[in-house]
Amino acid sequence: MTGAVQLDNATVYEVVRDMAARFERSSKDFPAEVNFKPVTTTICFAVLGKPLCVPIDEIAEVLEPPRFTRLPSVKDWLSGIASVRGKLLPIVDFSLFLGASPGGVSKQQRVLVLEQQGISVGLLVDNVRGLRHFNVDSFQSDKSELPETLKRYVMGCFIDNSSATYLFSPAQLMADQSFRDVAA
Repeated sequence: MTGAVQLDNATVYEVVRDMAARFERSSKDFPAEVNFKPVTTTICFAVLGKPLCVPIDEIAEVLEPPRFTRLPSVKDWLSGIASVRGKLLPIVDFSLFLGASPGGVSKQQRVLVLEQQGISVGLLVDNVRGLRHFNVDSFQSDKSELPETLKRYVMGCFIDNSSATYLFSPAQLMADQSFRDVAA
């Protein structure tokens, strides 16, 4: 072993100590977590022209409106039944359910698939605007700007840049007997 330097334990200790001291002098502290603000991740959509959102974990999936079969003797807001990946999915026109007049079909419409207690349903909405993170501190219980038919399914709103996005509750909708009663 030519050129190898023999170091004793004391010398190795000093070299490692010096390296640690240099590292500590040049390192930076982690940013303090005092500025951390919890957020909730939502899927934003619109119904009756109102901006709504739902926590991402409460939506099974978002689909383009599938082809569906109309059913006899059901309320007009139950558009029909679609086969989605081998499962039958009732498609509900959410605007019609909330009392809007029948409107035309648009390319922006999407179906939000809700699953609650083993029951799946597809809500046809005006459009889906994408994912959005809201600071949980910006939540308010105000629902005053909403139509009465929609208020019972909304928990409140997130205020961001002076505009409100309303937090929709699929559980409240699915628990409502008027939503479960589809027979005409």
